[in-house]
Formats: sequence, C-alpha cells, structure tokens
Amino acid sequence: MTHCSYYATDWRFSSTKRIFQALSDGLKDVRCDFSKAQEEFEIDDALEHTESLLGIAFVTAQTYIAGTVSDAYKLKGAGSELTKERLLKDYGDRLAGSAVTRMELCDAIANYFKHHDEWNSWSAKGRHQKTVSILRAAGIEENDEFPCRKAADILWSNNDGSDLKPLLSLISSWREAVIAACK
Repeated sequence: MTHCSYYATDWRFSSTKRIFQALSDGLKDVRCDFSKAQEEFEIDDALEHTESLLGIAFVTAQTYIAGTVSDAYKLKGAGSELTKERLLKDYGDRLAGSAVTRMELCDAIANYFKHHDEWNSWSAKGRHQKTVSILRAAGIEENDEFPCRKAADILWSNNDGSDLKPLLSLISSWREAVIAACK
C-alpha cells in the first residue's frame, strides 16, 4: 500500500460506525423511557440523558473530523496551507440561510458539549467565542435548554434523533470530499 493510499483509506469509519450504533441504541432506550414517563422529573431525566448521548456522538464526530484533517495534511505534504477551519467551510454544505456549514456546526457543538461548563457566559471574551459565533449563526442560543438536541434537529431533521446514521453519512461524505481534493 502506498503512502498516499494509506492516508486516503478511511480507517476510522468502522469504529465510528460502531460507536454511533451503541449511542443510537442508548438513544432508542431513552426514547422508550421517555414514552413511559409520567412525572416531570422522568421527562427531564430522559431529555438530559438524550442531550448527553448526542453530545458524546458529536465529540466522536469531532474526533473523526480531526483524524481526517490529519490525513489531509499528510496527503498534501509539508508546507500545506490546509486548516481545519478551511476544510470545514470549503467542503461542508451550508445551512439554509446561513454562512455556517453543517460541518462547522458539528464541530462547534462538540466543542460546546466538551467545554460549556467552563464558560462564564456566551458573551465573555475567550477561546470559546468562535464556537459561540458558529452556534449563534446556526440558530443555537445560550438560553436553549438542549443545544445538542437542537443541533441534531438542524443537521438531520428527518428522524427523531435516535438514529445516528445521518451523522455518520455527514462526516464520511465530508471526508471523501476532503481526501479527493487532497490527492
């Protein structure tokens, strides 16, 4: 196998798919719990659990994104002007009515999930401002109770969110476009 074909091969796909399947199974279990819930606290617990599972899915997607960026750097060679930000923007489909791409939202919501507890607010200066600006441009605000759920609704609104195949398709299609452009 040549150096180029090694990095062009999607070695992360099968493990990401398995992780997403496990998370989808968990989301389906929560959906069953949600449908049986009768007390307000049971509904709140189910929604919080859903938010956590979706957040983990977005962080898994971000790991896949980072691996793709690394592969693209290796394919292009030293001196390449590739950046993660540029790849997310140039090879991602734009959200309707927004300058933000679906891939930028995917990456930003993962950052949000990982770091939002460290933020004092969305308006403070700091490293999180880029993430906040992308989330806001996509329609997600600080007062949204379940931002990961909202991001899932934006990114794959044609299902109830428990099937993560659309997320896998989103990131793997993006990877294909990035790698094809780097060969």
